[in-house]
Amino acid sequence: MGVNKIDKINDYSCKSFNQYTGPTSLFDKSNIFFASNGQGKSSFALGVEAEYLKSYDSSNYRIYNKNYIENHLLLEDRSGIRGVVANFGGQNVDIEKKIKPLVKERDYFKSEIDRLSVDNSKLISATETAIEDIFKRRKGKANIQKKTHRDGVHEKVVSLWVADYNSALKRFPDEKYNEIDGEKDFSEDLDIINAITVPSITTPLDYEIDQSEVIVGKTYDKVSIPSGNVVSWLEAGLGIHQGKDTCEFCLGALDATEIQERVNSYLKNEQSVDRRKLETLSSQIAQLIGYAKAVTDDHEVLIAALGNNENTNSVLNELVKQTDILETYLSTLKSKIDDMPSAFTIDAPAIQQAVAACKTSFAAIQKAKDNQKQLFEEKINRLEILVKGSIGYEIKNSTLIADNCSQYKNNNDTIRELESKVKAKNAEIQRLRDSKSDLADFADYVNGVLGDVGIGFRLALNDKSYLLKHSINGSELSLDDISEGERNLLSLVYFYYEMLSDDKSNLKNNIELVIVDDPTSSMDDENRFYILELIKSIISSPNIQSFVFTHSWRDYCDLCYGKDANQGVKKFEIRKVDGVSTVEVSNSVMMPYRKLFKEVYDFSQKQLADVSSEESLHMPNAMRRVLEEYLRFKIGIEFATQAKYNEIARVLLEQEVVNISANNEVKIKTLLSVCNILSHGTLHSRNTSEIHASARFLMRRLEDIDK
Repeated sequence: MGVNKIDKINDYSCKSFNQYTGPTSLFDKSNIFFASNGQGKSSFALGVEAEYLKSYDSSNYRIYNKNYIENHLLLEDRSGIRGVVANFGGQNVDIEKKIKPLVKERDYFKSEIDRLSVDNSKLISATETAIEDIFKRRKGKANIQKKTHRDGVHEKVVSLWVADYNSALKRFPDEKYNEIDGEKDFSEDLDIINAITVPSITTPLDYEIDQSEVIVGKTYDKVSIPSGNVVSWLEAGLGIHQGKDTCEFCLGALDATEIQERVNSYLKNEQSVDRRKLETLSSQIAQLIGYAKAVTDDHEVLIAALGNNENTNSVLNELVKQTDILETYLSTLKSKIDDMPSAFTIDAPAIQQAVAACKTSFAAIQKAKDNQKQLFEEKINRLEILVKGSIGYEIKNSTLIADNCSQYKNNNDTIRELESKVKAKNAEIQRLRDSKSDLADFADYVNGVLGDVGIGFRLALNDKSYLLKHSINGSELSLDDISEGERNLLSLVYFYYEMLSDDKSNLKNNIELVIVDDPTSSMDDENRFYILELIKSIISSPNIQSFVFTHSWRDYCDLCYGKDANQGVKKFEIRKVDGVSTVEVSNSVMMPYRKLFKEVYDFSQKQLADVSSEESLHMPNAMRRVLEEYLRFKIGIEFATQAKYNEIARVLLEQEVVNISANNEVKIKTLLSVCNILSHGTLHSRNTSEIHASARFLMRRLEDIDK
């Protein structure tokens, strides 16, 4: 049978395959299968595996499918990735001899870091002590707080105190900061001022005082009329007994109508009405006198708090004088209330002047209080600013603190340099130690591939296995931390390079059969292209029978492109009808030309701004396929390369090369370069605008030729 280990599957039953034997067209060396999802593709792949294992050793085949990560990639406890022994050309050197001096240098750097760190601790302690001494000496009674720090006293506290000095100097440039301290305390003065209460009262209106003058001078008949309080009490009582004929208090008979009539007569009686006005007025005057006496009784406190000046004394003396006038007025009001038939006299304008003078005195006292409060608050605030400035001044001019700060900074700069050296030495030591491992070559090779395709993680040695680590910050990752496409890419790269021989040019000699099921699932275009290239190399391996399954018609066409039975490649399709799957030889693989032509045409009709990077990545390969199919049909050229420029130019421009303009020559050469970005060994990359312009040129030329 040669390379081919199996030529068909015999009596296979699994899901949609029931005692299946086939296919009728026997397997070849390389076998490529297309099947839409749900047609039985994965079941058939397992059937190929089962058929092989009927006759051959399980160590001589490889299978990649959706279970590969769990069954082959991960350790049983999922703690890491299985190690692969490889020797891709390691140097035969005495690694330990190289490591020993590196360790010695690293340990010296670490000891220097420790020494400088101890020195920094001493510098911090000495500086803190010096600042504490300055703070205690200059703070006094000023209400200021210490500066706290977390990351080093030199960078934080010193700069904060110096900033206070600079701020104070800007506001009060003429102060002698070397002489200022906080012994003077104004907070007690401020407390006394805040304790002063200036009343806010409602005083009688002038017309009410004028009215009282008339009432006081009037005579009334001697009638028995209750006081205003009694009348108010009767009104309230009537409200309680509304609709009742028994008194709620004495339980005796009650004639509410009679009482209401009497109350109404009291309320309408002129004498009663006037007396009630006088009672209200006397209450207001009594309250005003009470507030005035409360203020004048604290005469000494007010003088001490508001300042012993002529204005304060004048205000208080005026208040005493007007209080005497109001007391006489109040006495007259009470006499009239008690004896309404008698006439009395008052001087209404004098009373009005006394009330106004009291209000003016209260306002003057409130203003004096507000002024004094503001003054002492400014004194306290200014003192705090000046004391902070004086502390900052001494700290700034302290030779000890300046020297400590300078030494601390120099030490930190040296520590950072040494830490960088330690890190570099550790990396070199680890690299050398890793190179001793028989797993290192495989990890290095795979990491190179992952880096080339822009994947942000790498394999790191972990004893006899690998860990996934972030490429930039080195943090450990699990497979759950990366995307499905990245997991599939990693597993396929692992799958492929695990099969490589030590010379990296061929697969291992013992491998007889390789099965790959759905290799490009969830991958973007760039990674898909890379994986398909790996699959193509498996298909082309001379001594291995291969079976590749895909649900992507695009991948199927890519894998089948340019391959036929003469190269030992056979193409199949799997279809399910009425729940039963069958496998048939495919004779229509080239049909995607129309699909590819439409893709290129639609791409060429877009505006450049609407073209995505994914489209431009895929398009050169599609353009190459379209151009090569066209050239193969027209003149039998297999590959559209720069080497075939003359023949291709004649076909596309329908004229001899010597007659082609320089502009068209550039367009054709750019087109060929674009078409070969990902194939035929071309190394130069092209930007999106060149790809788009070349697509437009190609479509226009094909359209013009075939009119």
